[in-house]
Parts: sequence; structure tokens; C-alpha cells
Amino acid sequence: MRIVVVLLVIAAISGTSAAVYAAGCTMGPLEDLLEGYSEANGTKFVVDPRVKANVKLVGIDRKNINAATLIGILNVHGFVALTSNGVVYVVPEVLMPAAEEKYGEHWSG
Repeated sequence: MRIVVVLLVIAAISGTSAAVYAAGCTMGPLEDLLEGYSEANGTKFVVDPRVKANVKLVGIDRKNINAATLIGILNVHGFVALTSNGVVYVVPEVLMPAAEEKYGEHWSG
């Protein structure tokens, strides 16, 4: 228990956006995850302002997430990814099918 608390304090002091809870477990904003994926893969995202979530990952390296995993994370949090003209639009799932009509087909990576 003391180790977890110490790690949280160290993460807070260092300004780390993802708090470390235990070995192999991280939590951070969805926006950071999308930004990291975009930098690694060149994917362009437009994110609806209602898309907000803290993502808890256990046994998954945030830096090595593939498209299928990212889509699963979005789905778990109630969001979908649609693509049109090389841009991926991330919107709340409740906006379907109107969003699909407006932004295109489901993104598969």
C-alpha cells in the first residue's frame, strides 16, 4: 500500500499525466491516449467536445496501442470512431446514426 501511495505522489510531483497505480496499471485522460496514437501513427483526429474519459489500462502499454485496441477503449467508454477523407471523428455513441451519416463509416484503423 505504501509503495502505491509513494508512486502516486511521485507522479503528481513530476507532472506525469498518467498516474501509476500498480505494476502494469495506468490511468490517464483519453485525450492523451489519442494524442499519443496520432503521434505514433500519423492518424488525424477530430474529437467532439463531449468526449471525455479517464482510461484505466491494466497490462497494456499506452505507447504500443494498436487501432483495434483503441477502438475497443473508445467503445468501452461510450464513443465511436468514424472516418471520412483521412480524418477520424471521435463522437459519443448516442449520436449514431446521425453522426455516421455526417462523418462517414466506422474507422477500422
